Amino acid sequence: MKKLVVLAIALSLTVSSFADSLGRKIYNRYSDEKDVSAVYISPSMFKMINRLPEMDMGGQNVELTGLIKSLDGFYLIDSRNSSVNASLKSEMDNILSDGSMELMLEAKEEGETVRIYTKSQGETMTHFVLVASEKEECTVVYLEGQLSREQLNAIIGDMNHQ
Repeated sequence: MKKLVVLAIALSLTVSSFADSLGRKIYNRYSDEKDVSAVYISPSMFKMINRLPEMDMGGQNVELTGLIKSLDGFYLIDSRNSSVNASLKSEMDNILSDGSMELMLEAKEEGETVRIYTKSQGETMTHFVLVASEKEECTVVYLEGQLSREQLNAIIGDMNHQ
């Protein structure tokens, strides 16, 4: 029994380590390419935030401080380089097709595709990936953190009640 528990813990740590390094891996691979904009925000930067002003989202004020403080990393790659676009899209498709993340949304319009994937542990979302691709541009947004269902409901509730 002990061996089974140790094996299960080792496997879960391996999967978590792989998932946690995905944003960093993509960022490191593409951030220095020509016609690529890249942004990384560290956990330390998120912890420094005391209070954000409420954000106006479509005429509704939303409090995002709790959400921001729950993040452990933010990676953004935006490419207008056609060879990088093809490589980035292909790599993300391969990574996300393994089933470790759940496809939450897919939207297609006139050659543009937007997909949102999440990974959760119980009631907590731990990873969020947005991939928006078209011929001329590919954007990947990757968030790591511990976002509870209550935080999501509070944000959605704030937006719906105002």
